[in-house]
Amino acid sequence: MKQKTRLAVVVSHPIPYFCAQYISWAALPEVDLRVFFASKHGLKRYYDQQFNKEICWEGISLDFPHEFIPGADERVIDEKIDAEELVEMLEGFFPDMLLVYGYS
Repeated sequence: MKQKTRLAVVVSHPIPYFCAQYISWAALPEVDLRVFFASKHGLKRYYDQQFNKEICWEGISLDFPHEFIPGADERVIDEKIDAEELVEMLEGFFPDMLLVYGYS
């Protein structure tokens, strides 16, 4: 029996079209997926100063294995989005592959 590939995804925050992709990856029998979010940005209505309007992403599904890095409730998405706790969380999951991307 083939062992599952442990895939860790590190991303800034839940983004609707990527969450749909994670759901499909989680359904693959050969993949053990875990998504690590640095921020909960986008899960609640917020005012975006760059767009000068209120933003609310409807229908975000987190129906896949995921964790929010401690401090995700208040973490702002900018160039200072670093989360020191991530290293420990990744060591606990021990992934074979790591995919990292995000808004900033």
